[in-house]
Amino acid sequence: MLYIKTQEVEGLDEAAQRLRSTLSAQIRMWMDRDGVDVKSLAKMSSVSDQTIYRLRAGSDVATDKLAKIAHALNIPPAVLLMSVE
Repeated sequence: MLYIKTQEVEGLDEAAQRLRSTLSAQIRMWMDRDGVDVKSLAKMSSVSDQTIYRLRAGSDVATDKLAKIAHALNIPPAVLLMSVE
């Protein structure tokens, strides 16, 4: 399983934080768009609600879980990596 966890690579702390921030913002935006709460998204994606809360807080997430969440939101996983501006 691949994790998006780059803080262990020297010099990438800032980039990793931006990525986690982008993921958090995207998840929140798509959940708001669809009117989906954490418990509902957890059930729809077969991912724990704790994982959703952690992702929304900017924590690391396994790519397989990210893919499940994107599928539940009916969007390609790559969309969650696009900057919200």
